[in-house]
Amino acid sequence: MKQPPNQKIGMSDSEKVVSFSFAMLLLLIIEDYVGLGKYLPLVDILHLPLLLVLILTIRTAVKHGVSEYFDSRQIKLLLFYVFLTALAILHGLISAYAVTIFKQQVVYLLFIFICIFLIDSRKRIDLLTSVVVVAHVFLVAVNFEKLGNERSGFFSAGWFMGDGNDFAWSLNIAIPFVLYWFMRSKGILVRSISSVSYTHLTLPTMLAQCRSRWSPDH
Repeated sequence: MKQPPNQKIGMSDSEKVVSFSFAMLLLLIIEDYVGLGKYLPLVDILHLPLLLVLILTIRTAVKHGVSEYFDSRQIKLLLFYVFLTALAILHGLISAYAVTIFKQQVVYLLFIFICIFLIDSRKRIDLLTSVVVVAHVFLVAVNFEKLGNERSGFFSAGWFMGDGNDFAWSLNIAIPFVLYWFMRSKGILVRSISSVSYTHLTLPTMLAQCRSRWSPDH
C-alpha cells in the first residue's frame, strides 16, 4: 500500500510522538487488553472503546482523507469479506452471535484505518510495543493464581481474552513485541526488563486451556 504523503516510517519527526490522537489510540489498546471497565465502571457506562474508535476515525478522516485507505488490496479484500458476512446475515437464519461478529469486523476495519495514519514513525512503533508488552505483563501478574489451574474460570482481562485459550493466544502474540523491544533497546536496564518480560510471558502454562508451546498437550 502507498504510504500517505510525509507519513513514511521514520519521516514524521516534526510531529509530536505522542499527539492527542496517538494518546487516544494507546488508551484504546490498553482498555481492550486490560479491561479498564473492571477497575473503572465509568469506562463501560460511556462505551469508551467504541467512543474512542469513532472519534479517532473522524479525526483521521478529516486530517488525511480516505483515498489512501481504499488503495490497499488487503483492505479491499477485508471489505469484501465483511460484505459477504453481511450478506449471509441478510439471507440466512443467523443467530445474534453472528451479528455481533459482524459489528466487530466493522470496528476492526476502522481500527486499521486509524493505525495506518497514526503509527507512522519508528518512535511510535517503539512506544506502541512498550504499551503492548507492559499490558500483557500486567495481565499475567493479576491472573497469576489462575495460571496452571485447569479450567479455572474466566481471566481478568479485556473482553476478548477472558477465555484461557484466548488469553494464552494473546501471550503468544505479545512475544514478538518483546523480542522487538529487546532488539530496539540499547540500554542494559531496558534489555534486562525485556528479558524478564519474555520469561514472564512464556512460562505460564494453563494445561488444557493453553495453546502455548510450553503446554504439555500441544
